[in-house]
Amino acid sequence: MNKKLEYLLDLYELEKCKKSIYSSDLLLDKPKSGKEKQFELAAKNLAILNELIKEQEEK
Repeated sequence: MNKKLEYLLDLYELEKCKKSIYSSDLLLDKPKSGKEKQFELAAKNLAILNELIKEQEEK
């Protein structure tokens, strides 16, 4: 696959992840469970992916 297509597919997957994180009930004020840790980890991974994408766009 060509690199630009792979890059666009990665962006698409990232957007899908963002939507699933932000649309989940984890953002509501509910008693926290083990899901909170998963959410925090996903948010950290998302931040790292956003940084990597910015680096790629600058190149």
